[in-house]
Amino acid sequence: MNEFMRKVNSKAPTVVVLIMCQCLCAEVSAFQLSGGRSRGMGGAISLSSATASDYLRAPGIALGDGQWYLEAGAERRFELKELDAGYLAWAFRRNRAGFSFGVQQFGRSKGFAEKTARGAVAYYVNKFSLALIGSFRSYDFGASYSSLNAVSLGLSAGLTTRHALVSIVVDNLNRPSFVSSAPEEEIEGSLYAEARGAKLRTSARITLRENKKPVLGLGQIVPVGKAADLFWGVSSHPLIYGGGLEIRQSKYGIIYSGSYHPTLGYSQNISIVYYSGAPGN
Repeated sequence: MNEFMRKVNSKAPTVVVLIMCQCLCAEVSAFQLSGGRSRGMGGAISLSSATASDYLRAPGIALGDGQWYLEAGAERRFELKELDAGYLAWAFRRNRAGFSFGVQQFGRSKGFAEKTARGAVAYYVNKFSLALIGSFRSYDFGASYSSLNAVSLGLSAGLTTRHALVSIVVDNLNRPSFVSSAPEEEIEGSLYAEARGAKLRTSARITLRENKKPVLGLGQIVPVGKAADLFWGVSSHPLIYGGGLEIRQSKYGIIYSGSYHPTLGYSQNISIVYYSGAPGN
């Protein structure tokens, strides 16, 4: 821990605030990309109409053969420009193999910046899927200090049935650590589920972390005509409310989502998405 503190000591006010904010509010705490539609859905994702960033969260989601999705987005947390983040995500399937990759930067390169890269390779067999996940995260403290880096490994599995879609994700299986003297990252598991067959698409998630309370999330998508959806969501620990709007035109779409933290305030995300085919399964 002394090694870690020496590296961040001169920038402690900024670094500590940024890291604390992420720990308090991030719907996704493992080595994942934040933002996207899930920000307004309590951290839940629509498994039947997933975007590229959703596939990175749960690579076990089924993706139509020959389809590829692209998403680029930016978010601002608590209306502070120091907490800005930008990300790019991509997902593709060919025959029985699926691939997804994304990058994100949180903060500014000249001061403190958190950089994340996440990728997955999936294999599909009928209604089942299995994916291997690799993630990289780096904390940069400016040119005068060396960065802190760690690699996380994980697994994801999915099941598609007539009545429901389910995906399980387990991250940090290798218990990564940014420095030898720092605590290891805890193993984190999430279960995502969605009921099928209804106009209102209802999704749920539960995230389990060692020595911490389970985090529950519930989200729902409400169609508004053929080219737009409204969505809302809520999550626990802390209690965060969210919502947003998606507008589609042909193969393109724009998604705006926001969430409200009772103590820290409002966060918002906007992203542009591309679907090579109709979204969903």
